[in-house]
Amino acid sequence: MVPVIMLFSFIILTYNSSSYINVCLDSVLKIARDSIKNGESEIVLFDNASQDNTVTIAQNYAQKIKIQKSDKNLGYAKGINAASQYASGDFLVLINPDSRLIKFDFDKIKDEFVKESKLAAIGFEVEDFDSNKEKTAGKFFNHMTFLLYALGLEGIAGLRFSPSKRRYVD
Repeated sequence: MVPVIMLFSFIILTYNSSSYINVCLDSVLKIARDSIKNGESEIVLFDNASQDNTVTIAQNYAQKIKIQKSDKNLGYAKGINAASQYASGDFLVLINPDSRLIKFDFDKIKDEFVKESKLAAIGFEVEDFDSNKEKTAGKFFNHMTFLLYALGLEGIAGLRFSPSKRRYVD
């Protein structure tokens, strides 16, 4: 029997996310169900010392996800780094707890990383809870982009976008 290689670790960092974590988890479980069942994917939820019942809600999914808790709020970057220590996958998929995963092509994403040796990150489509596509990609800030954001012109200038095709940024 050929050993299964863990390819994808879906990482969800939470902090007081009780009002929407179940929708997020349900969406990831729906998309990744077969991959999780085959041992090729996992979901890691790392809680950043929530004061609400986020962890209690997440424990309803304990048979299907890994749950880790921090004693203090580490912030986003340190929280993601801490969460990644519990991940087994070759590819880390970061999903905000207030997002809903709508599609994820496992083979296509894996192939992109194999094909492009310098590739470090891939964006994908997510929706907010009003079914609007989240703008998950864009340019890094400089003085001009900051001004355009401050004036509310980021949409017109194309600074943030929802990836629908291959696009290189910065």
